[in-house]
Amino acid sequence: MLKRINYTDRRRIPRGQIEVKVDPTDPASFTIDLPADLLSNPDAEVAYVDITSAGSSEVLRHKLVWTGNGFGRGPYPLGRISWKKAIFDVKVVEVVGDDPGRILRRASRIKAVGAGGDPNDGATHQLLATIREPLGEQVWSLRFGESVTLVLNDALSMSDEQFLGNQAFASLVFPEICRRALEWATVAEGVTPGDLTADDTNAASLWIRFAVEIAPDAQCPMTPVGGWAPHNRSDLDEWIDTVVECLCRRHQLCSALSAAGPEAFS
Repeated sequence: MLKRINYTDRRRIPRGQIEVKVDPTDPASFTIDLPADLLSNPDAEVAYVDITSAGSSEVLRHKLVWTGNGFGRGPYPLGRISWKKAIFDVKVVEVVGDDPGRILRRASRIKAVGAGGDPNDGATHQLLATIREPLGEQVWSLRFGESVTLVLNDALSMSDEQFLGNQAFASLVFPEICRRALEWATVAEGVTPGDLTADDTNAASLWIRFAVEIAPDAQCPMTPVGGWAPHNRSDLDEWIDTVVECLCRRHQLCSALSAAGPEAFS
Protein backbone atom coordinates (compact mmCIF):
# COMPACT_ATOMS: atom_id res chain seq x y z
CA MET A 1 0.00 0.00 0.00
CA LEU A 2 1.24 3.47 -0.83
CA LYS A 3 2.10 5.65 2.12
CA ARG A 4 0.01 8.76 2.46
CA ILE A 5 1.76 11.96 1.46
CA ASN A 6 0.26 15.24 2.58
CA TYR A 7 -0.42 17.95 0.06
CA THR A 8 0.70 21.20 1.67
CA ASP A 9 2.95 23.82 0.10
CA ARG A 10 2.91 22.34 -3.39
CA ARG A 11 4.26 24.11 -6.44
CA ARG A 12 3.50 23.06 -9.97
CA ILE A 13 6.14 21.70 -12.31
CA PRO A 14 5.30 22.90 -15.84
CA ARG A 15 4.19 19.90 -17.88
CA GLY A 16 6.23 21.19 -20.79
CA GLN A 17 9.40 20.36 -18.82
CA ILE A 18 8.51 16.65 -18.65
CA GLU A 19 8.27 14.16 -21.50
CA VAL A 20 7.10 10.58 -21.10
CA LYS A 21 7.40 8.01 -23.87
CA VAL A 22 5.97 4.52 -23.70
CA ASP A 23 7.20 1.39 -25.42
CA PRO A 24 4.30 -1.06 -25.86
CA THR A 25 6.65 -4.00 -26.53
CA ASP A 26 5.75 -6.77 -24.08
CA PRO A 27 6.55 -6.12 -21.28
CA ALA A 28 5.48 -2.49 -21.69
CA SER A 29 7.71 0.20 -20.23
CA PHE A 30 8.25 3.94 -20.27
CA THR A 31 11.07 6.47 -20.25
CA ILE A 32 10.81 9.89 -18.67
CA ASP A 33 12.84 13.04 -19.30
CA LEU A 34 12.94 15.53 -16.43
CA PRO A 35 14.71 18.86 -15.87
CA ALA A 36 18.09 18.37 -14.19
CA ASP A 37 17.29 21.06 -11.59
CA LEU A 38 14.04 19.43 -10.46
CA LEU A 39 15.55 18.72 -7.02
CA SER A 40 16.59 21.78 -5.04
CA ASN A 41 18.38 19.60 -2.47
CA PRO A 42 19.07 16.01 -3.58
CA ASP A 43 20.08 15.08 -0.02
CA ALA A 44 16.67 15.98 1.39
CA GLU A 45 14.34 15.43 -1.56
CA VAL A 46 13.27 12.50 -3.72
CA ALA A 47 11.13 12.25 -6.85
CA TYR A 48 8.43 9.70 -7.59
CA VAL A 49 6.27 9.02 -10.59
CA ASP A 50 2.81 7.56 -9.98
CA ILE A 51 1.07 5.87 -12.91
CA THR A 52 -2.67 5.36 -13.01
CA SER A 53 -4.95 4.10 -15.73
CA ALA A 54 -8.33 5.40 -16.83
CA GLY A 55 -11.01 2.97 -15.69
CA SER A 56 -8.90 1.41 -12.94
CA SER A 57 -8.03 2.30 -9.35
CA GLU A 58 -4.61 0.66 -9.54
CA VAL A 59 -1.59 2.86 -8.86
CA LEU A 60 2.00 1.99 -9.80
CA ARG A 61 4.80 3.98 -8.15
CA HIS A 62 8.44 4.27 -9.19
CA LYS A 63 11.13 6.13 -7.29
CA LEU A 64 13.12 8.00 -9.92
CA VAL A 65 16.84 7.32 -9.94
CA TRP A 66 19.04 10.34 -9.17
CA THR A 67 22.43 10.02 -10.90
CA GLY A 68 24.15 12.99 -9.29
CA ASN A 69 23.58 15.43 -12.14
CA GLY A 70 20.08 14.46 -13.24
CA PHE A 71 17.54 11.66 -13.31
CA GLY A 72 17.93 8.31 -15.01
CA ARG A 73 15.33 8.24 -17.76
CA GLY A 74 14.62 4.52 -17.47
CA PRO A 75 13.11 2.45 -18.91
CA TYR A 76 10.74 1.69 -16.03
CA PRO A 77 8.20 -1.17 -16.23
CA LEU A 78 4.50 -0.42 -16.54
CA GLY A 79 3.44 -3.70 -14.97
CA ARG A 80 -0.31 -4.22 -15.35
CA ILE A 81 -0.99 -0.58 -16.29
CA SER A 82 -2.32 -0.24 -19.85
CA TRP A 83 0.20 1.80 -21.82
CA LYS A 84 -2.61 3.24 -23.96
CA LYS A 85 -4.44 4.61 -20.91
CA ALA A 86 -1.53 5.44 -18.60
CA ILE A 87 -1.55 8.81 -16.84
CA PHE A 88 1.62 10.00 -15.09
CA ASP A 89 2.03 12.19 -11.99
CA VAL A 90 5.50 13.39 -10.95
CA LYS A 91 6.04 14.41 -7.32
CA VAL A 92 9.09 15.90 -5.60
CA VAL A 93 8.81 14.96 -1.95
CA GLU A 94 10.65 16.09 1.14
CA VAL A 95 12.35 13.18 2.92
CA VAL A 96 11.70 12.93 6.67
CA GLY A 97 13.76 10.11 8.13
CA ASP A 98 12.97 6.97 6.16
CA ASP A 99 9.54 8.18 5.08
CA PRO A 100 8.29 10.59 2.40
CA GLY A 101 6.87 13.80 3.80
CA ARG A 102 5.16 16.75 2.18
CA ILE A 103 4.99 17.27 -1.56
CA LEU A 104 7.18 20.19 -2.63
CA ARG A 105 6.54 20.23 -6.38
CA ARG A 106 4.19 18.32 -8.63
CA ALA A 107 3.15 17.84 -12.25
CA SER A 108 -0.17 16.04 -12.72
CA ARG A 109 -1.98 14.09 -15.42
CA ILE A 110 0.85 13.88 -17.94
CA LYS A 111 -0.04 11.90 -21.05
CA ALA A 112 2.54 9.69 -22.69
CA VAL A 113 3.67 9.58 -26.29
CA GLY A 114 3.57 6.13 -27.85
CA ALA A 115 6.81 4.75 -29.27
CA GLY A 116 7.08 6.06 -32.80
CA GLY A 117 3.53 7.38 -32.57
CA ASP A 118 1.62 10.60 -32.38
CA PRO A 119 1.63 12.68 -29.19
CA ASN A 120 -2.13 12.21 -29.03
CA ASP A 121 -1.86 8.42 -29.02
CA GLY A 122 -1.27 8.26 -25.29
CA ALA A 123 -3.73 8.38 -22.39
CA THR A 124 -6.81 9.70 -24.15
CA HIS A 125 -9.49 8.08 -21.99
CA GLN A 126 -10.09 9.63 -18.59
CA LEU A 127 -12.42 8.36 -15.90
CA LEU A 128 -12.94 11.93 -14.66
CA ALA A 129 -12.04 15.12 -16.52
CA THR A 130 -11.80 18.50 -14.77
CA ILE A 131 -12.64 21.98 -16.05
CA ARG A 132 -13.29 25.44 -14.57
CA GLU A 133 -16.47 27.45 -15.20
CA PRO A 134 -18.56 30.12 -13.42
CA LEU A 135 -20.95 28.35 -11.05
CA GLY A 136 -22.30 31.20 -8.96
CA GLU A 137 -22.32 30.02 -5.33
CA GLN A 138 -22.05 26.35 -6.31
CA VAL A 139 -18.60 24.90 -5.62
CA TRP A 140 -18.71 21.97 -8.04
CA SER A 141 -20.96 20.06 -10.38
CA LEU A 142 -20.82 17.10 -12.75
CA ARG A 143 -21.38 17.11 -16.48
CA PHE A 144 -22.06 13.96 -18.46
CA GLY A 145 -21.37 13.42 -22.15
CA GLU A 146 -18.29 12.19 -24.01
CA SER A 147 -16.65 12.18 -20.57
CA VAL A 148 -17.71 12.55 -16.96
CA THR A 149 -16.47 16.04 -16.16
CA LEU A 150 -15.99 17.59 -12.75
CA VAL A 151 -16.74 21.30 -13.10
CA LEU A 152 -15.07 23.47 -10.44
CA ASN A 153 -16.07 27.06 -9.79
CA ASP A 154 -13.56 29.33 -11.51
CA ALA A 155 -13.99 31.95 -8.78
CA LEU A 156 -12.10 29.75 -6.32
CA SER A 157 -8.38 30.44 -5.88
CA MET A 158 -7.43 26.82 -5.11
CA SER A 159 -5.84 24.96 -8.01
CA ASP A 160 -7.40 21.81 -9.44
CA GLU A 161 -4.59 19.81 -7.84
CA GLN A 162 -5.34 21.30 -4.43
CA PHE A 163 -8.98 20.32 -4.76
CA LEU A 164 -8.36 16.80 -5.96
CA GLY A 165 -5.51 16.21 -3.52
CA ASN A 166 -7.33 17.61 -0.48
CA GLN A 167 -8.35 14.77 1.84
CA ALA A 168 -11.58 16.48 2.90
CA PHE A 169 -12.64 16.92 -0.73
CA ALA A 170 -11.68 13.34 -1.59
CA SER A 171 -13.48 11.79 1.38
CA LEU A 172 -16.66 13.85 1.11
CA VAL A 173 -17.06 14.36 -2.64
CA PHE A 174 -15.58 11.41 -4.54
CA PRO A 175 -18.14 8.87 -3.24
CA GLU A 176 -20.93 11.15 -4.47
CA ILE A 177 -19.20 11.55 -7.86
CA CYS A 178 -18.97 7.76 -8.12
CA ARG A 179 -22.65 7.36 -7.23
CA ARG A 180 -23.84 9.91 -9.78
CA ALA A 181 -21.55 8.61 -12.52
CA LEU A 182 -22.76 5.01 -12.07
CA GLU A 183 -26.38 6.12 -12.02
CA TRP A 184 -25.82 8.00 -15.28
CA ALA A 185 -23.96 5.08 -16.88
CA THR A 186 -26.64 2.53 -16.01
CA VAL A 187 -29.89 4.52 -16.14
CA ALA A 188 -29.21 7.13 -18.83
CA GLU A 189 -26.74 5.17 -20.97
CA GLY A 190 -28.07 1.68 -20.28
CA VAL A 191 -24.64 0.08 -19.79
CA THR A 192 -24.13 -2.93 -17.50
CA PRO A 193 -21.07 -5.16 -16.92
CA GLY A 194 -22.49 -7.75 -19.27
CA ASP A 195 -22.43 -5.23 -22.10
CA LEU A 196 -18.71 -4.47 -21.86
CA THR A 197 -16.24 -5.46 -24.55
CA ALA A 198 -12.46 -5.18 -24.46
CA ASP A 199 -12.36 -2.14 -26.75
CA ASP A 200 -15.09 -0.09 -25.05
CA THR A 201 -13.60 3.30 -24.15
CA ASN A 202 -16.69 5.50 -23.86
CA ALA A 203 -17.23 7.23 -20.52
CA ALA A 204 -20.14 5.06 -19.38
CA SER A 205 -18.22 1.84 -20.06
CA LEU A 206 -15.14 3.16 -18.23
CA TRP A 207 -17.22 3.83 -15.11
CA ILE A 208 -18.91 0.44 -15.22
CA ARG A 209 -15.52 -1.25 -15.65
CA PHE A 210 -14.24 0.79 -12.70
CA ALA A 211 -17.21 -0.37 -10.60
CA VAL A 212 -16.55 -4.01 -11.47
CA GLU A 213 -12.90 -3.63 -10.48
CA ILE A 214 -13.80 -1.91 -7.19
CA ALA A 215 -16.55 -4.40 -6.24
CA PRO A 216 -15.97 -7.61 -8.21
CA ASP A 217 -18.30 -9.71 -6.03
CA ALA A 218 -21.28 -7.37 -6.35
CA GLN A 219 -23.83 -8.33 -9.00
CA CYS A 220 -25.18 -5.53 -11.15
CA PRO A 221 -28.76 -6.35 -12.23
CA MET A 222 -29.71 -6.61 -15.88
CA THR A 223 -31.40 -3.61 -17.43
CA PRO A 224 -35.15 -4.37 -17.42
CA VAL A 225 -37.25 -4.19 -20.55
CA GLY A 226 -38.16 -0.57 -21.06
CA GLY A 227 -35.25 0.66 -18.96
CA TRP A 228 -34.92 1.72 -15.34
CA ALA A 229 -37.75 3.51 -13.58
CA PRO A 230 -38.36 4.52 -9.94
CA HIS A 231 -40.46 1.39 -9.28
CA ASN A 232 -37.80 -1.12 -10.46
CA ARG A 233 -34.55 0.41 -9.27
CA SER A 234 -34.12 -1.15 -5.82
CA ASP A 235 -31.61 -3.81 -6.97
CA LEU A 236 -29.68 -1.25 -9.03
CA ASP A 237 -29.54 1.22 -6.15
CA GLU A 238 -28.30 -1.55 -3.86
CA TRP A 239 -25.51 -2.39 -6.33
CA ILE A 240 -24.45 1.25 -6.59
CA ASP A 241 -24.48 1.54 -2.79
CA THR A 242 -22.22 -1.52 -2.59
CA VAL A 243 -19.75 -0.11 -5.12
CA VAL A 244 -19.55 3.21 -3.26
CA GLU A 245 -19.07 1.37 0.03
CA CYS A 246 -16.23 -0.69 -1.49
CA LEU A 247 -14.64 2.49 -2.89
CA CYS A 248 -14.67 4.11 0.55
CA ARG A 249 -13.32 0.98 2.19
CA ARG A 250 -10.54 0.44 -0.35
CA HIS A 251 -9.25 3.99 0.08
CA GLN A 252 -10.09 4.15 3.81
CA LEU A 253 -11.69 7.53 3.26
CA CYS A 254 -13.09 7.97 6.77
CA SER A 255 -9.87 6.82 8.43
CA ALA A 256 -7.78 9.06 6.17
CA LEU A 257 -9.97 12.08 6.89
CA SER A 258 -9.84 11.39 10.62
CA ALA A 259 -6.05 11.08 10.49
CA ALA A 260 -5.77 14.32 8.51
CA GLY A 261 -7.43 16.20 11.35
CA PRO A 262 -8.82 19.75 11.19
CA GLU A 263 -6.00 20.77 8.84
CA ALA A 264 -7.80 18.93 6.03
CA PHE A 265 -10.46 21.65 6.10
CA SER A 266 -8.07 24.60 6.25
